[in-house]
Amino acid sequence: CDGEIRVWDMANLTCASAANRAHEGFVRDVTVSPDGTRVLSCGDDKSCKMWNLNGKIIEETAAATFHGNTISNSIDHHWKKPMFVTTGDTVDVWDYERSAPLSTFEWGCDRVITSRFNPAEPCLLGSTAADRSIGLYDLRGNTPIRKVILKNRSNAIAWNPMQPLNFTGA
Repeated sequence: CDGEIRVWDMANLTCASAANRAHEGFVRDVTVSPDGTRVLSCGDDKSCKMWNLNGKIIEETAAATFHGNTISNSIDHHWKKPMFVTTGDTVDVWDYERSAPLSTFEWGCDRVITSRFNPAEPCLLGSTAADRSIGLYDLRGNTPIRKVILKNRSNAIAWNPMQPLNFTGA
């Protein structure tokens, strides 16, 4: 709740570095770029921030800040491209070079809980929402593909890296 992001050295069980006051209030989620050079975070201050990561050292000031309209619950980095997705009232897909989302998906639910990019199909992402739904989106057509309502609400989605067209909802 203090808005801090820490990088942990698991070999020595110590905090290697920290970005103090990364966000005002809660840091809701963090993700690391696949090449390990950037950390992306989202918080209660309605912003997403990109931090440079040099080995175990996170820089004290953000390299870029992206301002959203609502508080984001979740953030995930694309597997290959310089883009990321955030979820809140909508699913927003962002590019490093733009201050506004590339795409915004709405599907008539109150809150989207989480979203993840597919590791094999770069234009496919899935999300879970508060209305007990799991949604699939295609970035090529800039449209939602399918929404399935489940018996129970899911708070997480994970793509299977060995069979990337299969996912698990938790």
